[in-house]
Amino acid sequence: VTLRVTPARKNDIQAARVRRTRAPISWTATALIGGAVTALASWILCVGVTILGWLAAERSNLAEAAQLGTRLWLLSNGVVVRIGTIPVTLVPWGATALIALMISLFAAASARRLRRDQIRSPLLISAVTVAVYLLPVLLVAAWLGEGWQVQARWAAVIAVLLAAGVSGSRKALGSVRGAGRGWVMARALIAAQLVMLIAGA
Repeated sequence: VTLRVTPARKNDIQAARVRRTRAPISWTATALIGGAVTALASWILCVGVTILGWLAAERSNLAEAAQLGTRLWLLSNGVVVRIGTIPVTLVPWGATALIALMISLFAAASARRLRRDQIRSPLLISAVTVAVYLLPVLLVAAWLGEGWQVQARWAAVIAVLLAAGVSGSRKALGSVRGAGRGWVMARALIAAQLVMLIAGA
């Protein structure tokens, strides 16, 4: 029997120590961060569009352009806003679809952080992500004095966001295949409705 002893490399020792000391991020932290990042990214997207229009305008300022973009962001979440003296109730479903996509991706990332001993509930993961996302929406709507006049619109938007989060987390958990024929038909129906909404937008 021949035994050979070689000194351990310093990089391997440090990597092993980092793996032992660095705790993995929990699914709740991922959902909280995902909801906040989705709110910030979608707001920047809407405000960026109006700022591009402000660059080509002659009689306006940056604050007005940012406020208009913020109202557009509220519209994409189903909140009725006033632009000037005109109440606007049309939901820009294209922006809403992008928000739903981001929520779906972050819900899937949260689902991958679940441990085996934790309850695997796609609806809970989706609800936490959407709730954190909607908190800034409610605060901004209250700050601008925009009321929730048409409850059916924002309820429909919330339902779309929840469905997107559930779909992303279920796919990450690998429970889509075993969900049965009913879930497959529901997915087909939701996909068809989203295609028509995006095309109409």
